[in-house]
Amino acid sequence: MISQSEENYLKSLYTLAQSDSNGEVSSMELATYLQVRAASVTEMLRKLRSKNYVEYEKYGKIKLTDCGLKTAVNIVRKHRLWETFLYEKLKFDSGAVHEVAEELEHIKSDLLINRLEEFLDFPTHDPHGEPIPPKEITAVISPKVPISRLEVNASGTIAPITDLSPELQDYLSSLGISAHQKVTVIKRFPYDSQTCLLTGGRHIFISKKLADEVLVYQN
Repeated sequence: MISQSEENYLKSLYTLAQSDSNGEVSSMELATYLQVRAASVTEMLRKLRSKNYVEYEKYGKIKLTDCGLKTAVNIVRKHRLWETFLYEKLKFDSGAVHEVAEELEHIKSDLLINRLEEFLDFPTHDPHGEPIPPKEITAVISPKVPISRLEVNASGTIAPITDLSPELQDYLSSLGISAHQKVTVIKRFPYDSQTCLLTGGRHIFISKKLADEVLVYQN
């Protein structure tokens, strides 16, 4: 049996691992993210390792096992389905759904979650634009990286932009850039580090600052 606290750690590890190409997280990153003492993280990691949820050595990097990853993704799936239900059916404000979904995500009934997904007509994204993992979960972490880290000719899918400032969201909209849009890096200019993107058959030029701030899921 897994506790709510253990589930929260696994979900946090999954979230942090998306920013690392190897899917690894340091204990300091985890402690900072959860705002807990390093000793508390170490104690929890020992528990998670004993249950085969993480691979971890003292002072080393933390990585979810296949079992840990599937468990974490399932928690994320439940959280985002509940957020969608609260927003679409109960008319919660999009900014208020997260806290309530944090409590509901720990419900263990698979039958309830599957019925909830069916009731919502199998949504693919939550109110914030984050993808809802499918019921048949595969052990894959899709890292989110800045556009500036994509190699020339590499492609990515724009991650949700709701975490960016309203001004930046408006600017991206004026450029024709939105969440879930596929972009390909065509060229980088050494003089001013501008990046040329191909998206929807159009070429768009963005600054290095913008390329550093906008995240993509690597394809």
